[in-house]
Amino acid sequence: MDARTRAEELDKASNLIFDTLIIGGGITGAGILLDASSRGLKSILLEMQDFAEGTSSRSTKLVHGGLRYLKQLQLGVVRKTGKERAILNKNAPYLIKKVDMMLPIYKGGSLKKIPTKIALYVYDRLAGVAKQEKYRFITKDEALEKQPCLPSKDLSGCFLYTEYQTDDARLVIEILKTSRTYGANAFNYCEVTSISKENGLFIVKCYDHINNKEYLIKSKSLVNATGPWTDKTMKLNLNDGTSRVVHSKGVHIVVDKNLLPLSTPVYFENTDSRMIFAIPRLDKVYIGTTDTLYNQDPKTPKIQDSDIDYLVNAINSFFRNHPITRNDILSSWAGVRPLIKGRSNNTQELSRKDEIFISTNGMITIAGGKLTGYRLMAKSVVDLLMKGFPGLNAICVSESIQLIGTNDSFNTTQEDWYFKYGASAASIQSEFQGSDIEKELRYCIRNEMCTNLSDFFVRRSGMSYFQPERIEESLKYCIKIFKEELGWDETLTQTELIRLRKDITV
Repeated sequence: MDARTRAEELDKASNLIFDTLIIGGGITGAGILLDASSRGLKSILLEMQDFAEGTSSRSTKLVHGGLRYLKQLQLGVVRKTGKERAILNKNAPYLIKKVDMMLPIYKGGSLKKIPTKIALYVYDRLAGVAKQEKYRFITKDEALEKQPCLPSKDLSGCFLYTEYQTDDARLVIEILKTSRTYGANAFNYCEVTSISKENGLFIVKCYDHINNKEYLIKSKSLVNATGPWTDKTMKLNLNDGTSRVVHSKGVHIVVDKNLLPLSTPVYFENTDSRMIFAIPRLDKVYIGTTDTLYNQDPKTPKIQDSDIDYLVNAINSFFRNHPITRNDILSSWAGVRPLIKGRSNNTQELSRKDEIFISTNGMITIAGGKLTGYRLMAKSVVDLLMKGFPGLNAICVSESIQLIGTNDSFNTTQEDWYFKYGASAASIQSEFQGSDIEKELRYCIRNEMCTNLSDFFVRRSGMSYFQPERIEESLKYCIKIFKEELGWDETLTQTELIRLRKDITV
């Protein structure tokens, strides 16, 4: 995934016939690419933006264990989700950070001690939670000692259960890099503009926004894994105007930890009975999320004043001794969740499950689902694909595939790099010259198809969310590297600076 040779690789791809082509470079598409290529399918993925630029870099950045599904009595989902979380922890330990999530219980609140205890017990049993990660209850005094900024009035005590923090965009990138080891191809900024089928082959026309060039990619099978763009992609194929998904917008805001001094994440009840996360990361705390119907362009989801007000008011209503204002927000992000369409327009009532649809010409569409279940979603799709390739081994092996950065014996003094790049952190340290930021960017350009400033600051490093104060001092070094590695001229530099400013606006 070298941005320097991207154009040459696209030229080569346009002269090949692939076994499968995946449209969509989020977590679902990346998972399908890895599963398909590991089973022997010659596979290619096209993404119209950067990898993970849509929903898959805009989540709460937790690998949920499925606790929330208990409310709907989806016991099978809880069991599967718990197992998948354990598999991901085994296969990508460098991307997972286990934390105690605090669930405080207050007199008069809708969360009651006994029902919550039963739910957590059932969850632990169904999800197969490891002994050291099982829930426990601590007293009011113990909770306040662990988290002094918790409101003490009417606090009955607190449940602790284990959540897994991750970096959603990094997870997608690492899956794509692992797919490359099985011979897969993946290209960002390649927008699919038309789909046809001739003589048993899908002919997919795409426009490369980096080099302003059109390509035709041929494939024996086709998968639509475009999330919020599911319906749009289906319409490109056979002009299928069926509406399959509804969009729900989730917003997160970030403040300095000095204002909200949390040492561990807190999952608390808002005044409207919705649950809100407040999660420390580095020296920041991020807060979310909202859940509102969204019917505008999913490419650029807007954060409304009402979204900000909702989260600010939620913090100020709960953490009364640590109020925040709009001016305290350092960064923010909005993501659009693709939910399977149902009878209700209330996004909180719609299913988070995934569904597969097969078009009359054979294109497979998968929509819905959650980050934690990406591997099972991929398996379902590739199981269908393999029916068309009886000569290949149809057995799914993704459960045992460790992502490319996994190395249990690896040690590094660059802890931040390790939790993003895993064992590849050693290569960054040893193979490149210059400051840390220069080393990191050169690695991302040559190994992760990082093509512009937003790719790096938003999705490769996560700096725009959790270290925005570092961006200005880093820019001159990064621009220098892009000029050296990708030949940027002054006009392109100014264009990319404008793009970055737009992408990091609070």
